[in-house]
Amino acid sequence: MSLIARGRGLRRMATEGFGKSAELEARENQTFQQIETAQDAQKMQTLGAGAGIGALYGLKAGTAGGAAAAGGGAAAAAGGGAAAGGAVGGGALAGAAALATPIAIGLGVAFLINELFD
Repeated sequence: MSLIARGRGLRRMATEGFGKSAELEARENQTFQQIETAQDAQKMQTLGAGAGIGALYGLKAGTAGGAAAAGGGAAAAAGGGAAAGGAVGGGALAGAAALATPIAIGLGVAFLINELFD
């Protein structure tokens, strides 16, 4: 076997080795990307669950407060039409604000849980 033939053989083996190394790196990169995607999905799921729990709490608390506000709105309607319009518009805005606060708290807690377990 000549020196040139030996060099060609070594070059072929090196090329095959680099090819296998590239394949392993590509698989590793793909696995890493899948893990990152799964972690992002889990974080979004946790945030969604936190917002949902906050919304449920807000709706439950808002139902009790909404009944009292509706009673006040009915009393205002008996007293005068202009007062009733103001009470209803203010009640809707207050209801939205009352619902937004528990949702924000739920999102905050979910964010902290994500950071704690990241």
